[in-house]
Parts: sequence; C-alpha cells; structure tokens
Amino acid sequence: MKSSESIFYLEDVEADDEALRRLRNLNDKITNMIEFDISLSYKILKMVNTFAYYTRVKVTSIQQAIVILGLNELKK
Repeated sequence: MKSSESIFYLEDVEADDEALRRLRNLNDKITNMIEFDISLSYKILKMVNTFAYYTRVKVTSIQQAIVILGLNELKK
C-alpha cells in the first residue's frame, strides 16, 4: 500500500467520524425538542410500539423511537 493511499483512507475515516458526530448532535437536539413536549412524546412512543413498527422489546425512550422511525417519518 502506498503512503498516499493510507493518508487518503485516514481522511475518509476522519470525515466519517465528523459526519457521525453531526448526526449524533442532530439526534440529541431532536430528542430534546420532542421530550420537551409531553403530548408529542406520548404519541411518538405509542406509534413506534404498534405492530407497524414491531420490535422485540418495548421502546421506552424518545431516542430509540427516533432511530426506529427515522427523520422522514418524524417530519410527517
């Protein structure tokens, strides 16, 4: 492997780490906004625990619900 290839790979890893950090920050912000609204929190948890979004275990946190539903579904 050439040294330039390994440097390119390290840059990709750093970019991926930055993208993951941004996604985690976005997830945290969305979670905080939803948790602030008790009614919305209840509706989202109720929705994600229906058979349409069947999971083996009951979803009890907004953060879990966001991951299962995805951002597109939350926008609806």
